[in-house]
Amino acid sequence: MLNFALSIVSGIFVGAYVARFLGPDGLGVLAIFASLVWFSNTTNDLGTNQYIVKSYSSEETSDNEMFWSLLLLIRVPLAILSLIVCYLLLYFGIFSESLELSPWVVTVGLLGVLLSPVSQFKQLVVANVRNGELANYGVLVLVLSTVLRVGSVLLGLDLVAFIIVQTAISFLYAVSLSIVVFKNKLVPSFSPLKWKKSIEVTKNYLPLALSATASGLYSRLDIFMLSAMLSPAAVGIYSVTTRLMSILTQISGSMIQTYKSSIFNGLKKHTEIESKNTFLEDTFRLFTSTSMAASLAGVAVSFVLIPLLYGEDFSEASWALLVRAISIPLVAQGSIRLCYLIDRDETKLSLQSSLLGLGINIAVNLMLIPYWGIIGAAVATAVSQVVRMLFASYIFGEKNLFFIQLKAFVPRKNSFRVFKELSSLSK
Repeated sequence: MLNFALSIVSGIFVGAYVARFLGPDGLGVLAIFASLVWFSNTTNDLGTNQYIVKSYSSEETSDNEMFWSLLLLIRVPLAILSLIVCYLLLYFGIFSESLELSPWVVTVGLLGVLLSPVSQFKQLVVANVRNGELANYGVLVLVLSTVLRVGSVLLGLDLVAFIIVQTAISFLYAVSLSIVVFKNKLVPSFSPLKWKKSIEVTKNYLPLALSATASGLYSRLDIFMLSAMLSPAAVGIYSVTTRLMSILTQISGSMIQTYKSSIFNGLKKHTEIESKNTFLEDTFRLFTSTSMAASLAGVAVSFVLIPLLYGEDFSEASWALLVRAISIPLVAQGSIRLCYLIDRDETKLSLQSSLLGLGINIAVNLMLIPYWGIIGAAVATAVSQVVRMLFASYIFGEKNLFFIQLKAFVPRKNSFRVFKELSSLSK
C-alpha cells in the first residue's frame, strides 16, 4: 500500500517537477524512448505471461520445462531483436529528424528493451500472490528513482542525463523483482529446453501473441503518430495526459493485478454455465465500479491539476485527459475479459478486437491529428477503446460476454459480494 501511494505521489509531483525543467520538447524525447521500450516489452511476451499466470495459479503441477523454454528460446531472442529494430527506427527511421542524438545515447535509452524477459519473472510473483513483498522492494526503488530524477533537476543536467536516469530506474526495478523471485524460490528448477514443445505452445497462443503485438502498438500508437506528424513538443504535452492516465488506470487496475490468479481460479471453479456467468458478471461489476470512480476523479482534476503542477505550457493536456479518462472502466473490463478468454482457450476474440481497435485508432488519428493535434489523438484512442473493449465482443459473436460487460456499468447492492470469494481463492 505504501509503494502504491508513493508511486502515485511521485508520478504526479516528481513528474511535474521534471516536466517543468525539461519543457515540452525534452519531455517529448523522453516519452518517445519510454514508449518504444514499453512497446517492445509488451509485444515480446507473445502471450506467454498470461500462460504462466494461468499455469502457476492452478493446483496442477506447473510446467517448469515450458517456463524455461519460453524464456530462453523465445523471450530473450525477441528482446535482442527488438533492441536492434528500435535502434534502427530511432536513429535512421521516422524519428531521425526530430531526435538529433548520438548513437550511444540512443543505445542507452533503449537498453530497457533487454529487460522484457524479466517480466516473465513478475508473472511468478503475481501467480504466487507475492505482490506485497515486491511492493516493499518497490518502495526502495521508488525512493532511489526520485532521488535520481530530482537530483538531476537540481544539478541542472541535460537531456542525455535524464535518458540515462530513465534507463537506470528500469534496471533498478528489474533487480528488485529478481530478488523477490529468487529469495522466495519462485523460479522453477531448470529443465532441458525443447524447441518442439515451446513452438507448440506458441502456436496454440498465436492469436494471443498477435493480439499482444497489436495491443503493444495500440497502447503507444498516439505517441508514435504525434512524433511522426507533429513534433517532440506535442509528444511532451500529450505524455502528461498519458502519465496521469497511467496513474488513474493503476489505481483502478491494481486490484485486478492482485487478484488475477484468483480470477483464473474462480473461472476454473465454476464449471456450470450459469454459475460461471454469475461469477463473471459480479467480477466485471466489481472492477467496473472501482474504475468508474477513478474515471470521475480524472475528469474532476484534469483542469485543476495540470495547469497548477505542470504549468501553462502543458495546459492543453487537460482536454486530452478529459477525453481519455472516459475509457478507464473499459481498460479494466479488458483485463478481465482477457482472463476469461484465456481460461476458455479462445484467444481469437482478443486478436480480432485488437486489430479492429488498431485499425480504427490509426484511421481516426490520421483524420484528426492534423486538425486537432493532441486532442485528436485523445479522441482517436478513446473511440477505439470503446469499440475494442466493448463492442468488439458483440461484433465478433460473443454476445453473452457483451451484455455481461454492459450490465456491469449498472451498480447493484451486491456488487462487492464477489470480493470475498476472490480473496478466498488467493493462494
